[in-house]
Amino acid sequence: MNKKLTGLICLVLSVITAISFSACKKPNGESDNGAGVNNPEVTYVNLDINPEIELTVDANEKVVTVYGVNEDGKVLLVNESLEGKSLEEAVEKITSLAVELGYLTEDNKVVTTSVSSSNNEKVNEVLSKINSKVTATAENLGLEVKTDLEGAFSIVRKLENYKAENPNNQLIQALSVGKFKLALSASETGEVSLDVAVTLDEKELIDLINKERKEVKEVVTDAYNKAKAQALLIYDRAVSEILDGIYAGYYLENLMKYPTTFWYGHSYQVYKTMERCFGALSNVMKYAEKASEYPLDEQTVTQVLDIFGLGVEEVDKLKNSDGKITLSSIESYADVVIKNASKDVDLSQLKEQLNTVLAEIDQKLLADVNEEIKKYQPQIDQIVLSVETAINTLKTATAVIPDSLKTELNAFVSDVQSVITSLKEDVENGEINSVKLKDYADNAGKKATETLTKIENSLSEEEKAEIEQRVKAVETSLNNAKQKMQDTLTQAEKDVKDKLQDLKEQRRPKK
Repeated sequence: MNKKLTGLICLVLSVITAISFSACKKPNGESDNGAGVNNPEVTYVNLDINPEIELTVDANEKVVTVYGVNEDGKVLLVNESLEGKSLEEAVEKITSLAVELGYLTEDNKVVTTSVSSSNNEKVNEVLSKINSKVTATAENLGLEVKTDLEGAFSIVRKLENYKAENPNNQLIQALSVGKFKLALSASETGEVSLDVAVTLDEKELIDLINKERKEVKEVVTDAYNKAKAQALLIYDRAVSEILDGIYAGYYLENLMKYPTTFWYGHSYQVYKTMERCFGALSNVMKYAEKASEYPLDEQTVTQVLDIFGLGVEEVDKLKNSDGKITLSSIESYADVVIKNASKDVDLSQLKEQLNTVLAEIDQKLLADVNEEIKKYQPQIDQIVLSVETAINTLKTATAVIPDSLKTELNAFVSDVQSVITSLKEDVENGEINSVKLKDYADNAGKKATETLTKIENSLSEEEKAEIEQRVKAVETSLNNAKQKMQDTLTQAEKDVKDKLQDLKEQRRPKK
């Protein structure tokens, strides 16, 4: 073996070592074969009683997804099965439960309804049906309720703030409450940012919501989803190095056979691991960004009590089921108070005071979120360092490989370096967030797929079958660890549902 080839093998071995990342996998949802996704006539319905419920329905007005937006929504929906029912059946059940569980009462008898669809005629038709069903169902249960098309105080406040932050953006300035609510819901799936969501049409937004809602369990809480993301991150960090490195290992073993494509396996490992790492961190980080669920300090709570004219003994009115007072729990209380106020009551002073104190809360929470996100910087730095080490090694490898290989290899090196430079800038400027990390993950995933195509084109069917056997062998050896993780998640899900069901039972009238 000549010295040049020996040097090449050593460098390739260095690459293998360099790209042994502490990797992690983005949690994958189930494949989406359900009705409604990409259906041009899918319709989005929102019922805001506090609880707040989202539904998507297909062209035949059958419920495709149902989702509790807030905790009260999850309490109402726990152990209820509404998918596949007609929209009117679902609305009747939701309204009946809202009355039974004491959400709809003489003190809270206004239901805010909204409908979005790419078909304007469908909007008016569906809106009329759900409004009639809500009022008729409540009346049959002895309660006279009203439906309201105006946005709740909390959503109007968010829209006004968003417009104030973007005074020169005509698209944003023209947003209606309904379109903004739809865009906000789509952005909260983590698939797109709000700035992107507002540029999409109703069909695109509904498709995003519909797809994501089919992939999440409708009654589990943010705490559960965060714990699940963390569990998947830890599990896949332990196993993905093996899985992602199989192609790299195969090419290394057969270096003499693939002298012009040996680095495909390593480039695949770099891209695939970036996809896994950034995807997993994005899924964990999006829960850190939910500022509305951060508990507030005592001084802020006192201010809010004064605004509503509540005494200290009435503080429970502002608490969520965990006994915490958050921006979200305050907004929920404000929504109920404001929408149920008599029409002759001047609410301007209350809204002005609320807007002032909530703006202060927003600023405090923004600082809290930034501090929370900083906790993930070491993990980002670790990924960056590992990638940089691998790339630097590959750059050195170009000195000992034929000139015919250098163009393609240099293009790969340059591409990864540009990604890392961009990521570093985002981190240094404090602009990194879950959506940007997901973008990095998605882009790396596309490159991994492109590289895998090159790999498959360079291998015979027998060789691909051999690699597939290696993959299966690795997966088999990891089954016990995976099953243990799944058992933990199953128990966690049961605990969440039990808690929600317990809260539901506490709200039922005592016989």
